[in-house]
Amino acid sequence: MLQVKKKNDLVLNMVIKELQSFSIVEDMGFKDLLEYLEPNYKIPSRFLLSYNMLDAKFLLAKEKFKEELKSASHISLLTNGWISRATTSYLAVPSHYILGETWALYSALLGCFVCVTDNAANMKAAVRLTGREYLPCITHVLNLISYEHKKNAIQCRIRYGQQPLKLKVDVVTHWNSTLDMLERIASLQELLKATLGLLHNPVENLSED
Repeated sequence: MLQVKKKNDLVLNMVIKELQSFSIVEDMGFKDLLEYLEPNYKIPSRFLLSYNMLDAKFLLAKEKFKEELKSASHISLLTNGWISRATTSYLAVPSHYILGETWALYSALLGCFVCVTDNAANMKAAVRLTGREYLPCITHVLNLISYEHKKNAIQCRIRYGQQPLKLKVDVVTHWNSTLDMLERIASLQELLKATLGLLHNPVENLSED
């Protein structure tokens, strides 16, 4: 009986570690392989793997994780969102922490109660599906405000010293891009003035709108 449990656990671990579908246990190639290696072994069904064994393994891993967190003095939390092929938004909250004197880094996936994310639509949708409270990131909000006030950025290639440079335009989803754009303009200020003076059509000033 213990041998059967060990073999079932190995099958489940293979599915989890290799990100395989539970239906792999029904594939003829997989069945042929295990039948050759262990003719007397009965492969567990995908329903046994997904509804019974996976839940039990999750509970054991959860308790082990709780014990590890008790030894961690600091925990770093991140968020990451993506959209599935079925256009469902998902929000992952990975955690990173260091245990012991060896400074070994550990990672795990957490649930969350209050989510602070950027203002991307898929991030908002993912948080709403969890039923949790959503808080927008103030840094990203300020970046969006500065983006809205930027109009008609000039695209041109100029040469600064020996290195060809191009004016940068900030991107709404890249938080530091507005700062990069302004720093590039500041470094090319004198050359820009000279270039604008050669234009036949004057450049319109930015308005408050």
